[in-house]
Amino acid sequence: MAVDHLQMIPLTRKNSFPSARKLSGLDFRREFKGSVLERKAKNQRRGIISSLIGRISEWTGFPKKSPKRFNVVSDSPLCDLECPIDEFPCEILVEIFSKLDRSTAVKCREVCSKWKMIIEDSTVLRQALLKTKTLSRLCIRGVPKKESGGKRMVEMRWIDYDTQSCKAILLPTPLNINNNSLFFAFSQFEIQRIVIQDLSFTDEIVHFLRMNLHSCPSLSPVQLTLNNLDFGTAKSLTLHHLLAAVGKSLEVIEIQSVYGIRPLDFTDAHVSQLDATKIRRLVVDKIRLSGCTSRSLLLGDASLRLFISANNFPTLVLDRCNVTTGVVCDYSQEWLDSAQHDENSLSRHQVCTVKRCHRVKASHFEDECSKRRLNCRRSSVTRTTTIYNIQSEHGHDEFTFALCPVPVEEKKEEVILN
Repeated sequence: MAVDHLQMIPLTRKNSFPSARKLSGLDFRREFKGSVLERKAKNQRRGIISSLIGRISEWTGFPKKSPKRFNVVSDSPLCDLECPIDEFPCEILVEIFSKLDRSTAVKCREVCSKWKMIIEDSTVLRQALLKTKTLSRLCIRGVPKKESGGKRMVEMRWIDYDTQSCKAILLPTPLNINNNSLFFAFSQFEIQRIVIQDLSFTDEIVHFLRMNLHSCPSLSPVQLTLNNLDFGTAKSLTLHHLLAAVGKSLEVIEIQSVYGIRPLDFTDAHVSQLDATKIRRLVVDKIRLSGCTSRSLLLGDASLRLFISANNFPTLVLDRCNVTTGVVCDYSQEWLDSAQHDENSLSRHQVCTVKRCHRVKASHFEDECSKRRLNCRRSSVTRTTTIYNIQSEHGHDEFTFALCPVPVEEKKEEVILN
């Protein structure tokens, strides 16, 4: 019988992941020492520092590099020489960084924590180096759990219309209010529009936004849009705090498709925080109030009188508000009078839409117009909307009033509750 002198060694799989008992005895710093990851990190740091030293040598007139003195990284992991630039005082580093262009400064932030702190926290650098850029839109939205792998996330997206570019980051909730990692990004932008949508409108969101907007060099947005928000956990001062930061510069404010909102969440006091002379459009639409469906927001005649006194007549969309027929007629009449005395425009048109407001009725509106001798006529009548056109005497100016009455079902519920 033939004997096989070759001893077959059984194949076994290498245990790349030792047990937890053995893992606790490993020193990952020793494993990292001399590895490929360490060499890559040092090579990247060497490239940034060498380019920076080359720029410094151009300004000072010294040779671009000295092979022995400025050899930051060697092929041997044990030979790690110190770079003299690490010993520079912070004031000298600030002066050096101020001579760089923006892209190089952003790369220098990745060298070490000291450089990152100097570049981000220095006011001199932000003014001299990081030129302010106009940002078209800042959009903050809640990410569905299907898109975020079952986790609650908030997406913050920066959009620039001029360059047709955008950048987005995901933030875990609850938001870390004390985290200042976004201050550097916000310090470079002048934001024109702020959009908040698809999330719960809470004090946490408002405080996080205000903390970051405070680092903007010039905070003067012209538009604020709140879309598809849950006001169930909001307080009466939540929106007040947001308007306190951005309200004076707004020209357009839109509150659309919000639910769980209460009468005190948006009132005449909130509108008084705005600059009545700047507002061009005020939209409160598709409101779902919490509790009784027949209730209205405490936004009414005081806001219209505020615009009348400022001689500014923005386009209005008021849903479930507390306005009255008489003040709406005052608003239309004052607009016609101001348009008649405006010599800069040959023809003007204004629109006011009142939806599901219990104190405004079609019959009362027609009677008020006839008392004031306004040229009012119905231009369209449907099941849900009645449109009136009020023209001036010369016929060049026209005020369009759209009235959407309260549905019959809600009237029946109101009678039953009363």
